[in-house]
Amino acid sequence: MKLKRDYEKILQECLNIDPYFFVDVVVSLYGLQEVRQDFQEFFREPINQDNLYQALLEISKNIMSQHYGFEKFLEKVIKRNNSYIQFAGYNTFTQEQLSQIFSEDIVPSIHRRGVTPEMMILYYFSNNMFKHKDIEFLIEQHSIYKEKAEQARQRYAEQNPMPEKLPSQIDMEAFLYAQEDLQYIENADWQGIAERFGCEYDEENKVYNKVKRGYLLYYDVNIEMLKEIKNDYEHYFELLFALQNRLFLFKEKQYVIAKEIHKLKEENRTLRIENKRLKKTLTELEHKLRAFAKTKDDSKEKEYLKILKENYYLKTRIEKLEQTIEDLEKAEEINKEIQENITIEKPAIEIPPKQLPEYQTIAIVGGKWNSREKELLQEKLNTCEVIFIEPERTIAKIDAISNADIVVFDTSRNAHKYHEIVKQNVRKLFYINKSSAEEVVKLFQQNNNID
Repeated sequence: MKLKRDYEKILQECLNIDPYFFVDVVVSLYGLQEVRQDFQEFFREPINQDNLYQALLEISKNIMSQHYGFEKFLEKVIKRNNSYIQFAGYNTFTQEQLSQIFSEDIVPSIHRRGVTPEMMILYYFSNNMFKHKDIEFLIEQHSIYKEKAEQARQRYAEQNPMPEKLPSQIDMEAFLYAQEDLQYIENADWQGIAERFGCEYDEENKVYNKVKRGYLLYYDVNIEMLKEIKNDYEHYFELLFALQNRLFLFKEKQYVIAKEIHKLKEENRTLRIENKRLKKTLTELEHKLRAFAKTKDDSKEKEYLKILKENYYLKTRIEKLEQTIEDLEKAEEINKEIQENITIEKPAIEIPPKQLPEYQTIAIVGGKWNSREKELLQEKLNTCEVIFIEPERTIAKIDAISNADIVVFDTSRNAHKYHEIVKQNVRKLFYINKSSAEEVVKLFQQNNNID
């Protein structure tokens, strides 16, 4: 039986939370492909990358203004939103799990994963669950996002001033012209204006006489049209503003990853320069060795042995450098394959000890751990040294992984090739699919009560 929806109530409940609620929903949910699939039939021109945001503007404005037929637009959005959430299983997530996803500040329409508080709220409202137990939590998360977005926008605005929105700007400008409160007003060609519009200019009273009323009607009509254009601009501004906010926050999260990649590239470049320099020195030493071998001068034996020793050292150093460079290049390639929630086919089942480990080194490889979860895990395992290794650093930290007493492979963000590398370097390997202290502790909770 098809669910009967009260679209006006759904809309009003959403707008009570935020007047621009649907701008956030549309921006989060729709990319070019999705807009074409759901809304191309409502547009004369083909929707493409150039007019995508104009289309999003029209969609969100139609819904928010309750234009004729807005129910069809809202139904399309609800259908896509609900299908996406149910397919990914976000409707089964706990508040803690959702909170972790929200904290990542990703844009589902761009990154093809994740969910936002607004999408979850619409999901429940569209299923007539206006009093669902998670609604208060989701509204709070929406407020947190708005506050973070505003802070991110302010930080960005300090370096990139944003245009101000001036209410009634057109009316204000008309008033200033009428009051002649303008720079260079004395340069205006008043008589030339009179000639162009076929009227008389009264310089004493600063007015025009015998102005054809059609002219005034024309400008009056066009001023109203300009006001409508301005309203569209403001709505368009809010649309871009919503997308910009989400991208600001995501950008800050990605800065850490980008910094790590840059560090790897710089390290690679430095090592290449060092390797080139050492090879040049080695070539010079080899020339000297050959020269000594030809002369067979016993008095220079000590110098010969010294050069021979340096030669051996440089060869060893170069070999190590070349191996490091090879590892870095390999890491750069594998890093491109890192993804969310990878599936490991039939991992070897390792039975962990039935009590919480003590005084051991535990390496957590991969995942997307935030500072709070790291602290919680360290508190639970307060006698252990817990090492968190980002997937990008797997090869660089392979010695630390190999020497750890316990290695946990986090599949929530990782790469299959890194799994193979880790598996080859450790005796036992345990698995989790979520970056949380609770998941790790569960490994050791079998038949054991942990506070």
